[in-house]
Amino acid sequence: MKKLFFCLLTLCLLLTVSIALDRNFNQISMLQSNENFVFATYVSESEQVSKVRLLIKSIRDNARDYSSCTIYVGIPDTCNIKYDVLISEGVKIILLDIPEEARDYYYAVKAYAASEIEKSLGKSIKTLAWFDPETIVVGPIDDLDLKTGYLAAIRPVFLMNKIGLYPEEKPNELWEPVYKYLNLNIGDIPIVETEVDLVKTRAYYNCGIFSVDPSLGIMQKWAEVQTVFLKDEEYQKSACSQTLRKVFFHQMIFSCVVLSKLGQGDICPLPVTCGYPLELHGKMPEKKKINKLNDISCAITEHIWENNPVWYKEFAVDEPLRSWLEKVYKEYLILEK
Repeated sequence: MKKLFFCLLTLCLLLTVSIALDRNFNQISMLQSNENFVFATYVSESEQVSKVRLLIKSIRDNARDYSSCTIYVGIPDTCNIKYDVLISEGVKIILLDIPEEARDYYYAVKAYAASEIEKSLGKSIKTLAWFDPETIVVGPIDDLDLKTGYLAAIRPVFLMNKIGLYPEEKPNELWEPVYKYLNLNIGDIPIVETEVDLVKTRAYYNCGIFSVDPSLGIMQKWAEVQTVFLKDEEYQKSACSQTLRKVFFHQMIFSCVVLSKLGQGDICPLPVTCGYPLELHGKMPEKKKINKLNDISCAITEHIWENNPVWYKEFAVDEPLRSWLEKVYKEYLILEK
């Protein structure tokens, strides 16, 4: 009987040790996996400093397994921006040399920031997760982690905005020269559906929140192609005289470069809960609307803090996120003063 008792006791101890070792191994594996993940964003004007500071805080407080990942911030070296408040452990500032032709294009800086950050990364980094300054993290962002074998996690644009091409439409003066430059065949370009107005369009991707494998050089190609067409005076006159085209020029180039580098099977479609467009909530199709903020991992805020500082009160939200948002609201107002 004693032998049986000791055998059972020994078996229990072995099982306990095995479970503990397995748990520790999984924790170590997760830590090592997240060392292959980095965040990237930019600041191009003083007003964005507080927004990026808020983004950094949201990552550190809410991204859970990704909260300690390195955050890169690209800043044009010609801008007179005081960015000292952004400097902290795990935050790296990358100064950017922006072509003169790009300075009239408000969002063109994104491509150069992403490119320089991508260049600076070591071979061990498998996921570069891009976040615009006007974004916030409220939960775990596993959808952006490319450890599942995808080479990018991207979504279609939210709205057509008179930029995208309808499936039956021939490439126009905006898209066709870029297609030709990248050797893209119109027949090979997939059809996607915009997230909010549900319009079928030739692949046209949002670049507010996304992730790529930096070893592919997609961000550097984005900057390269953008520069080529910014410096093409004839193209600029014929294709980019309209304000909307100037606003979304960077995103059109981004879409074409993604198409030139990746097949559809390489792209993990981002769910709407990863980069939820808060200002478009009222226009969102009912089937895509969130029920509460706890259901999303990150959001695109745009100007919602300025237009409605207590915007989060219009959504259902459980603790501890609700208290965190109330605290951030007060801190954001202090940062803005």
